[in-house]
Amino acid sequence: MEIKIKDGVSWQTEPGAAQSDDTMAWLRGEIYPQLAMNASETERVIPTTDKWGRPTEWVVEGEGWRVTIRREYMEAKQPTWSRRRDVVTVEAKGGEE
Repeated sequence: MEIKIKDGVSWQTEPGAAQSDDTMAWLRGEIYPQLAMNASETERVIPTTDKWGRPTEWVVEGEGWRVTIRREYMEAKQPTWSRRRDVVTVEAKGGEE
């Protein structure tokens, strides 16, 4: 399935699907800058945090879509900040395509 974000930017939802350069530029240029690293950055999207205060999940909503970014750490059960990866999920809001 393809979710249209805006003109020229669509997210491919099939597992392992490659995203276009324009889509990745949108993610890096428009979504990641909105993410707060802690609750004091009130002008940004506040993350869910784990017991060590590390950000673990953000949800950014737009016109007809929702982006969830889940951060995984190298040592999930230890207080290290070494990041493994971010898992990005894009969904259509309201079930529309």
